[in-house]
Amino acid sequence: YASTYKWQRAPFAADTMGNTIQNSSKVSINGRFNMTSLYNKVPYFKSVIKKQRMVQRSRGRNQKAARQTKNEKDGVKSKKDKLNILEHGALFMLALKNVSVSYSEDRGTLLPGYNETIFGLGMSPSFDAPGVGFITGQQSSFGGDEVSFQEFAASNGWLVQEENLNSFVSNTYSENLNITASLEPIKDLRVNLTATKNRGVNNQEFFRWNDSLGVYTSESPITTGNFTTSYSTWRTAFVPSNVNKSSTYDKFIENRAIISQRLAKGNNNSNGDHQNDDGYQEGYGETQQDVLVPAFMAAYSGAPVGLASLSPFIQIPKFNWRITYNGLSKIPALKQYFQSVNLSHSYRATFQMGGYNSNLIYQEDSDGWPLVFDLNQNFIPEFQFNTVSFSEQFSPLINFDMTWKNSLITKVEFGKSRMVALNMSNAQITEDRSKEYVIGLGYKFKDLILPFEITPGKKLKSDLKCRADFSIRDNKTIIRKIIEEQNQETAGQWVFTIKLSADYQMSKQVTVRLFFDRVANRPVLTRSFPNSNTNAGISLRFSLS
Repeated sequence: YASTYKWQRAPFAADTMGNTIQNSSKVSINGRFNMTSLYNKVPYFKSVIKKQRMVQRSRGRNQKAARQTKNEKDGVKSKKDKLNILEHGALFMLALKNVSVSYSEDRGTLLPGYNETIFGLGMSPSFDAPGVGFITGQQSSFGGDEVSFQEFAASNGWLVQEENLNSFVSNTYSENLNITASLEPIKDLRVNLTATKNRGVNNQEFFRWNDSLGVYTSESPITTGNFTTSYSTWRTAFVPSNVNKSSTYDKFIENRAIISQRLAKGNNNSNGDHQNDDGYQEGYGETQQDVLVPAFMAAYSGAPVGLASLSPFIQIPKFNWRITYNGLSKIPALKQYFQSVNLSHSYRATFQMGGYNSNLIYQEDSDGWPLVFDLNQNFIPEFQFNTVSFSEQFSPLINFDMTWKNSLITKVEFGKSRMVALNMSNAQITEDRSKEYVIGLGYKFKDLILPFEITPGKKLKSDLKCRADFSIRDNKTIIRKIIEEQNQETAGQWVFTIKLSADYQMSKQVTVRLFFDRVANRPVLTRSFPNSNTNAGISLRFSLS
């Protein structure tokens, strides 16, 4: 736990506006769990883990001897250093190795118009204002339940009685959650899981004296915020989509009516059918925000629309993953050709609501459901979202990194990504999709002697490291207009990239590099023109270490 407190005096020319006080508090929790230590508390698991380590050490010393060890008494193969089926099953269940969790909450209050001075420890001369709680980071429940500090300060006479006070009272809140876990289901196979969630909220209002009413009043309250969390859209990642047809988008269109019915069922203020949109319920038309967002999330995540959450604020983040396997080079058929073969796969998806704010004319009933209609006979939502989007990257979908026996390095990679955004202002969806193919080669010429002398009587001898990378990337952007029922391909291009380089270390401090880079773009649309960029040259790198 950590807290801060700040008192700032008013300018001398504006003493009547009062001083400004501010506090903050941070609560953070960090935990790391070594699951192997936990497993060792169970005698059977401990014996299996110990036996596994013994087998691995034995194979490391002499794999052939470990496979062919004979029993001295009966001449049969010994089984004491082998794992049976039950032990293999136990090790698979113990795949989870480490878990790390970090969580933090940050809160803060900024209050202008404070009429008290300070004496010691941030307190007033009478040691009653602003209170020990506020100085040590307290944010709510001052003098009673659900009483904000500005209300508490006003009731104690700590605020100036000034109608022209034009500074906001600000209450901020943010939370951050990060979870990581590592698994090893089988030897040489490693899985890393990550989950994150970040949310920020800022409540602002004018809290000032009203001469007519003789009380302090709250004016123009507004809430702004942002929300980001790890997500999962892999169920629809490989569904075909083009400018003419997208079954995922069609599912989104169908989901709207179902979401409208679910919302109307819970809201007693919705009675009957919608006046303008057939198949929808009153207040929840085809472009109403509370209808669009859950329908969008259900369709593109692949979740059943009847069970999908009606709130976009996801409570539990989804896990993303990275998988690596480096055991292929141990297969006899590959071992004779490769020093190492590494296989990797990665998936990362993020859901984001950027820059939302509260509706000033929003009203709700005692159960928290909206009451007020807009001009389209839709309920006005509590928050107005500008854009709701998700991004997804298979980076890579599949990757092979291979080192041959002759030191040749080969890389083959395929990746894909997409970003889908739902824009509320114009009721349209923007899809950005890309695919990328990469081939890379590398080779090190050992102890290469230059054919000329840099210094008299001495020729340079060093390794020459060569690298060549080739990639093709296909990008496409499609806009789908919900109201107009139109789809349009607005951008797209093929990007061809070539990168060649050769590095030669002339000394411990100097490295010479020759390079050639070329990027060529071929637009998909006829109204755009092809272009290319070429960059080539020589560079010298000096190291002072």
